[in-house]
Amino acid sequence: MARYRQFAVFVFASLLAFTGRAAMAQTFGVEAHNTLMPASDGMAGASIARPQDLTSAINGNPASITQFQGTQFLFGGAWAEPTFNLNQTAPIPIVGPPLIDPFSAKSTAPGAPMGNIGVTQELSAYGLPATVGIGFVSTSGGFVDFRNVPQSHGTSTGLAIFSMPLTLGIQVTDRLSVLAVPGIDVRGNVTIELQAAVMSRIIGFNAALPGVAAKAGAAFIALPPMSSPHTTDGVHLNRAGYLVWERVILEGVSTICEAR
Repeated sequence: MARYRQFAVFVFASLLAFTGRAAMAQTFGVEAHNTLMPASDGMAGASIARPQDLTSAINGNPASITQFQGTQFLFGGAWAEPTFNLNQTAPIPIVGPPLIDPFSAKSTAPGAPMGNIGVTQELSAYGLPATVGIGFVSTSGGFVDFRNVPQSHGTSTGLAIFSMPLTLGIQVTDRLSVLAVPGIDVRGNVTIELQAAVMSRIIGFNAALPGVAAKAGAAFIALPPMSSPHTTDGVHLNRAGYLVWERVILEGVSTICEAR
């Protein structure tokens, strides 16, 4: 009887090998969330409770990197080809001469290869119940191309965002691990000329926003001017900038609610 059972298992496994199909996974919008990793990509990014591959553990649940012993290295990649269907219902910009007219179309941009690298080192040889890990992870992004649509006036762009998670997993008990993730503030290479040009465009759009809000019957909350030390490069906010943003938004919403 055992022999027949083994034969049946062998036949079933052979059928899977010859009739299997490639695994397809769905991302969460433009955020990858471990859907491009070696193991978790076939499970739609499921990798929080017990990640099954190194880069998913580093990126999704750093406490679980303690399951990897010794020195571990992993390099993996995937082909990401999202579908973007755009329904542009209003001209851009909404004030002044339009640069883009309303249109509906599907992007013709091709996909792109996205790589992920992970390294972990167990520290038990030094008498420490801990594991350190670092990764280079494809975080999010997307590419769109509507140049075949005359109303788009050549709209085509792409953005790929990568992160370098630095993690520390500490083994507290056989069934409990905790994590530590140090914050890293990276400053971009934005020239003074580019910063001035970008800020000029931002100021122009900001000046038009109160009128747009009033026309739509919406309340407008203005943010204060924020440069260094509230930005990483004079344009993009850092942690201090987002704290100011959060405070102003909460205060503005509170004032509006009290007035109504």
